[in-house]
Amino acid sequence: VRAGMAAHFRIPIRTCAEWTAVDALLPPAMAWYVADAHAALEYTRADWCTPSALLIGNEAHGASHEARQRSAAIAIPM
Repeated sequence: VRAGMAAHFRIPIRTCAEWTAVDALLPPAMAWYVADAHAALEYTRADWCTPSALLIGNEAHGASHEARQRSAAIAIPM
């Protein structure tokens, strides 16, 4: 939180337990990206000018299978 310099107060962050809740929040035409360390597409090449959602899984197991099916994988290099 400290390193983010309060960005979390300006970016809409949502936590949803069910995919039906996610579907209700986001427009159908929205681009979905899932963070994947091994993805070929780097985050700097994604089109962030259009409405987009970034799905991030947990550190130990990554994103779920369903999240990967719904989204294009992008890499966020260290």
